[in-house]
Amino acid sequence: MNSKVTSVVSYLTWIGLIIAVFCGTRDENSNRHINQALVLCIIGTVSGVLGGALALIPGVRILSAIVFGLLGTVTFICFVIGIVTAATDSDFSIPFVGDIKIIK
Repeated sequence: MNSKVTSVVSYLTWIGLIIAVFCGTRDENSNRHINQALVLCIIGTVSGVLGGALALIPGVRILSAIVFGLLGTVTFICFVIGIVTAATDSDFSIPFVGDIKIIK
């Protein structure tokens, strides 16, 4: 896989992220996209688990559904932005997410 394909594949769920990390060509651009995809996957997973757990509490159920539904929608939009920027080889980094560095 070349750098562009590695960058796009990294945004395709956890499986795509793992494939990109272990099988893809790594350079500065693909590492940035892999890092952003990792942060988005962590945010999506944590918000899904936390939202599901809070939905079990009767008084918090509706508020939890609204808050974590909006967070899930924003995360999905960030995934789409990441895929588009990776496919166009843009240097744009996703706001707030692009500043978090997990993989160097």
